[in-house]
Amino acid sequence: MDGFQLGNNSPKEITVFCDESRPEALRAASITQRYLCIGSIWVDRERVREVNEEIRALQIKYSKMGEVKWGKVSPSSIQFNCELIDLFFDERFNLQFRAIVVDNQKVDLSYHNNDQELGFYKFYYQMLKHKLINGCSYRIYCDLKTNKMRGRASTLEHYLQTYCLGSVEMVQLLPSNDLPLMQLTDLLLGAVSTKFNFRIPKSPAKNEVISTIERHIGHQIQPTRKNEQKFNVFCIEPGMGR
Repeated sequence: MDGFQLGNNSPKEITVFCDESRPEALRAASITQRYLCIGSIWVDRERVREVNEEIRALQIKYSKMGEVKWGKVSPSSIQFNCELIDLFFDERFNLQFRAIVVDNQKVDLSYHNNDQELGFYKFYYQMLKHKLINGCSYRIYCDLKTNKMRGRASTLEHYLQTYCLGSVEMVQLLPSNDLPLMQLTDLLLGAVSTKFNFRIPKSPAKNEVISTIERHIGHQIQPTRKNEQKFNVFCIEPGMGR
């Protein structure tokens, strides 16, 4: 797939904010827990502070100073969350979103040493690697999670640095509470996960946020073309890459 496109030929520094939804899906039997989703927002490093300030300005405007999360979308926060979606699609900031969707019914954990966590990080690698390009350097921040095996992030960093294009400076696990762009990733990814796992959400407020995304992209949230830049959603077939 084509990488992050910025409109000129000079090397660029990119910051990537990542989150996951329903990591338990790799072992779940419930039909509403079928799809694991891992997603990311990609932004020119020079624009990170500006975008964060825009997000905080919306929080002040709507008196929503807590952490932005898909799970907190409610009738009282519809307009706030829809304006966050509008912010993501604002062409001034050139934000890009990529997510992979993993169907647990197509995952054979024996290919991952029967280790759900190992499988999870392999899918994380696939989500990232196909958007990395030569001429760019990357700092990748992943939402902090407790792993049963230490060093998962450093192993992910090693494989991205060794086998992928571009220059990956770091992969770091950080709590999302101080990272507005990671929180925005959570909001977008929650919409993708809900669309795949529930089709039509029970919450009218969440349905309105999903509808706002779909108005911007011009179609329902669904798998996109490989070269889709703005809002890329890929249903990965285990054993295949894109």
